[in-house]
Amino acid sequence: MLSELKHAKTNEDIISIVTQKYFDLIDGEYIPAILEEGRIYSSTGSHEDFYAKLIIVPLENDDTMIDDTWLKSNLTINSPNASDLEDKPKAYNVIVYRNYKRKSLYQINPAFLSDDYLVEYDQKDDTFASQYLVKENHNRINDIPVFKAGTSPVSLYINMLTLDWYISLPNQKSYYTPEFELFLEFEYRSKNASSIPDFKGLAGKAFLDISNISSHEVQIAIRGTIPLNIKDIKINESDGFISRIKVFGLDNGTLRDLNPSNTNDDMEAGFVVFKNDALSILREEYYFYDLCIIPKNDLDKSSLIDTFAEYFVFWEGEFNKLPMEIKNSLISYNIVERPEQIISPVMFKWQLEGSWHYMDSATPRTKLANYVKNNNFNVAIENGADFCIPFSDDEMKKFLDVIDALYGISPYNYNQESDDIKILCSIKDGCLNNELSPHQYLTLFEKYCNAVLKKVSADE
Repeated sequence: MLSELKHAKTNEDIISIVTQKYFDLIDGEYIPAILEEGRIYSSTGSHEDFYAKLIIVPLENDDTMIDDTWLKSNLTINSPNASDLEDKPKAYNVIVYRNYKRKSLYQINPAFLSDDYLVEYDQKDDTFASQYLVKENHNRINDIPVFKAGTSPVSLYINMLTLDWYISLPNQKSYYTPEFELFLEFEYRSKNASSIPDFKGLAGKAFLDISNISSHEVQIAIRGTIPLNIKDIKINESDGFISRIKVFGLDNGTLRDLNPSNTNDDMEAGFVVFKNDALSILREEYYFYDLCIIPKNDLDKSSLIDTFAEYFVFWEGEFNKLPMEIKNSLISYNIVERPEQIISPVMFKWQLEGSWHYMDSATPRTKLANYVKNNNFNVAIENGADFCIPFSDDEMKKFLDVIDALYGISPYNYNQESDDIKILCSIKDGCLNNELSPHQYLTLFEKYCNAVLKKVSADE
């Protein structure tokens, strides 16, 4: 956007550039809330910067006519319900600051939503509050994240449904008549932009303030308040980041775009592959058992998954049924080079051949997970048992401790002369420093699961 604004010649150019760029950055139901680009006082770069934020402005007689710009100080709070005040504020910031552990977090203006519609979970991000819109079947998986991190020039995205009670939205289902209009307030500064005549006033429904100045070496400063008509934009899940997901087709193995409407893999099956770096995202919300992940807050549900040393694989239909927050979190880990093995023998036997004896083709970790799920699942869950492949000493130690708590089995029950057992004992005692490769962790995990399975089966 900076390069385009640098060469703007007219007021119309400025409005068109900012508006078009904003709409290009919309991602599904998430719209840019804070935009930041460039640094005018940097020793390098283009010596210009751009900043923008969202505000809402009260409608008067079904229309809005503003008479100034920068109507509200940056990220300050005031209530949008000001009908009882003689002098109603002209505008209200959508995003404001909150102090949290000596840091400033972005949050939704607290006057916008009551506790009936907004919930907060444990704070994980150091940039924005962990706020969620409450859905009817309220739980951590189904609630909608208010915010999503962006990439330059978007510092922060906000779910437009957050503003459902205030402005007109696409496919709006609110019972309220919108009483506000959404605007973008921006500031652009440059030391070397094209000359635009000084101007202060309305340009259509927008208001611009253009100043050619020389203080602090700034050549030109432009502030503006521009209306954003987002009511008519087309929204569906495939419009945004999800459309970047690639799938390997089951029929020919070729790479294609994700089909978001595929939820059963009956007519058009495919595989979605992700790097194992993303396993930590799933582990926060799911337990791993045999060939499934199970939501921690709904143990009656599950999704199929295949895990390998370097990557994991969802069936396309299973991926599409995951919560949007999870899907968005996985996007950057999507693998587009087909791995040598994309489906495990046990998954092949189960899903493609329909074999009743598919578990015969399973690896020891899958068999042990299946055994625990069928025999000791409730106790295992209470102890935090999970069969996701451990790829660090800490994860392996946690698994060893859980098996010890469940069955009284530890590496010390086995041959202490074995090199593998020596490594496992060192891990259990906290004496290693993540010295193993992913394949070594997987091999060690499989061997120990095999040993444990033999022992628990023999004790029956």
